[in-house]
Amino acid sequence: MTYSKILLSAFALAVASSSFAQTESAPVTTTSSAGLLGQRYVAISGLTEDFRNAGGLDNAFGGGIAANLPLTANLDLGFGYGYERLSDGGLKYREHAINASLTPFVTVAENVKVFADATIGYAWAKARGFGGNASDDDGIWSLGAGAELGLGARTALTGRVSYNDAFDGNSDGSWAFTVGVNHWFTEKVAGLAGVTFVESDSIVYQIGVGFRF
Repeated sequence: MTYSKILLSAFALAVASSSFAQTESAPVTTTSSAGLLGQRYVAISGLTEDFRNAGGLDNAFGGGIAANLPLTANLDLGFGYGYERLSDGGLKYREHAINASLTPFVTVAENVKVFADATIGYAWAKARGFGGNASDDDGIWSLGAGAELGLGARTALTGRVSYNDAFDGNSDGSWAFTVGVNHWFTEKVAGLAGVTFVESDSIVYQIGVGFRF
C-alpha cells in the first residue's frame, strides 16, 4: 500500500486553495471569508488512518503543517509537510512527505466556488520488522477538482475528488474522495475537519486548526 499517496490526498485539500477577483491584475488581498479559498493562513492538523481491507492492520497516526499564500487574485500557492507512523506487532513504518500545490478557482453562484488543483511532492519512508529493513523514496503527484460551499458567515463545506500516483510508475495510482468542513471561531482562528476515502483501501480522518494572517 502506498502511504505517500494517502498522505498527499489528506493534505492537498488543506494546502490547495485560491482567491477570486474580476481580473488577475487586481491586487492580491486577504479578506474574511467563510471558506479557506483565497485565505492567507497556516494550518496544523492530526490524522488517523483506518486500513479497512488490510487483514486487521492497526491504524496509522500522523499529522502535518500547511501554508497557503495567494499569488494573484485567482491563484494560490500551497505548501505542506506530513508525517505518518504505523506500529503493528513487529512492523514499524514511518513516512515523511512534502508537497506544493497550485489552485485556480472561480465563483459560479453565491457562496459556491469551484476549483482545480495540481500538487507535486516527495515522500521518503522506512519500514522495519520481520527480520529486515526497507526504504522507499518517491516523487508523488495529484490532480484534483472540487467545490466549496459557504454555509453562512463562518462555516464552509468542501468536496474534492483527486487522482494520486508516484512518478516512478512502479505502483498503481488511486482515486481519493475528500469531504471537509471549516468553521471560523474568531476572525483569525478556524477549526478544520475532514474525511478522505482512498478507493477501497483506507479512510483518513483529519482534524486541525487554522490561523489566518
